[in-house]
Amino acid sequence: MFDQETVTLIRDILVSAYLVVGILVLLVLLVAAFLLVKAVRRLLGSMTKTVDTVNDTLDNVNRASGAVLNYMSSPAAEGSTASLASGLGILINFVGGLRGKAK
Repeated sequence: MFDQETVTLIRDILVSAYLVVGILVLLVLLVAAFLLVKAVRRLLGSMTKTVDTVNDTLDNVNRASGAVLNYMSSPAAEGSTASLASGLGILINFVGGLRGKAK
């Protein structure tokens, strides 16, 4: 049916076709890997910025709470009832504001 030369020619064409398909698949996989690495690096950069922002926020809260505690404890140490009542009023208003926002 087929002579040896025809079979060899068909084999060479199929090997070349598989080689071309393999090269194309390799290129597609390389591009996909590059895009994946790029996306992961952007994600890690975004997470680093978020962690830095959270750390800055926690530092601000820590400083603010320290200032409020100093403001409220100073009158108690000095024995000033009016100042202590003022600090207690600030605390009550703060807690009341938090409860009002929860609704």
